[in-house]
Amino acid sequence: MAWAFLDCVWLTGTDSADSSDSITIPSGATYAVAFAVGYTGSGITMSALTVDSQTPDTVIHNIADGVEGDSSLYVAEFSGFTTGASKTVAWTWSATPVDGGVIGIAFFSDAELGNYGRELFASASNTASIDLTVSAGEGAFIFGASYDQDVNAAPTSSDQTEDSNVGPINGEYGAFGYENTLDTPTTNMACTGDFLVAFAFAIATPAGGGGATVPLFTNHYAKQRNR
Repeated sequence: MAWAFLDCVWLTGTDSADSSDSITIPSGATYAVAFAVGYTGSGITMSALTVDSQTPDTVIHNIADGVEGDSSLYVAEFSGFTTGASKTVAWTWSATPVDGGVIGIAFFSDAELGNYGRELFASASNTASIDLTVSAGEGAFIFGASYDQDVNAAPTSSDQTEDSNVGPINGEYGAFGYENTLDTPTTNMACTGDFLVAFAFAIATPAGGGGATVPLFTNHYAKQRNR
């Protein structure tokens, strides 16, 4: 079966150090990627995040603010949750965010865990776009968060299927963009913002079609301009 992107859910009240929120997990979802950023100036990280009581299958990044720039960066894979309304997402930051505390979760059907490491972008400069190079048969996805201005993660080609924004949450905006390129490779997907933190990944269908799908993640993130 071919994978499908279902929805990106943004949480509210995530600037609390330890709290939870009720969300609707879309029907058919089997796999999720969570993205979170926050800032204290003293090394905040995500201590715990659960989706419908499920702990992460893989924590891809959990990097404190100040290590690579302004904000922390947390990215994790989830599976095993149930779908429907009133599902609880609970989080514990290592400290109360001074700025931000944005959490977004992208849900997919028929995608499987594993093999993260594909780099979709290599670098970015403050307020400049991050452009993604996407191969045929892949869907490209980008999360972004920005201080001071509304971040944009909109695909710019005619293949755009999703661009979701949230904020400000404690002075920070978040965005999620998705482009299903199918048979046409593209570089027309970008993320922009001031004090930008971004993470991009792809899900590809194996050659020959059918069978399991393989999520491919970046090991690269961008953090610009310390305070």
